[in-house]
Amino acid sequence: MSEQEILLKNLERLRVNFGLNLTIINNLLKWGTHKYSRIHSGKQDPTLTDLIAMASLYNLLVSQLLSSELKIPNLNSISAELRTAASERIGKPDKQYVKRDLISHLIIILNTHFKINDTFTNLQIKCHLTWELQNHYKTKSIEWNKSILKEYVVPTKSTQKAATKSQIVYQLIRPITTKMVEHALKTIEKENIASENQSE
Repeated sequence: MSEQEILLKNLERLRVNFGLNLTIINNLLKWGTHKYSRIHSGKQDPTLTDLIAMASLYNLLVSQLLSSELKIPNLNSISAELRTAASERIGKPDKQYVKRDLISHLIIILNTHFKINDTFTNLQIKCHLTWELQNHYKTKSIEWNKSILKEYVVPTKSTQKAATKSQIVYQLIRPITTKMVEHALKTIEKENIASENQSE
């Protein structure tokens, strides 16, 4: 897992743990309306100043945000502003889950992390999903043959051992088109905006 993927996963773990939405985080950090969602979706790289601000919010060091062994801080150790916001969320019902288009996320993953003839398992693909999506799709399989990606990803005759059962090995046989990537990015951006604009 890359340093960026670890960062995004940790940020999502922290956000979900304290029951925050993207609007609250933007407000606490005094950022523009959609800045956090752009960083979260990978469309904008955070600056060192951004990383320090996000880490300080949770009373963490930047190095801790980039660690794959991050320990979630307790409520008493985070910043006063965040503690107030998180406390106000306690007891409130969970928000409705914003429907996510898995295929759009798979398109971006394939285009970003794999090249023609690369092989992979569904488990390896899911490792590139955000923490929220990993949690949502952890018990669901990726049905390549029932999607628009069926002409791009095909099963091989190989399997790979996993923790509970063997995983089918797939292969990327065609390049993902620019048009597909552009459409997927627009879909993901709409999802992020919908999530950010959810009412309290």
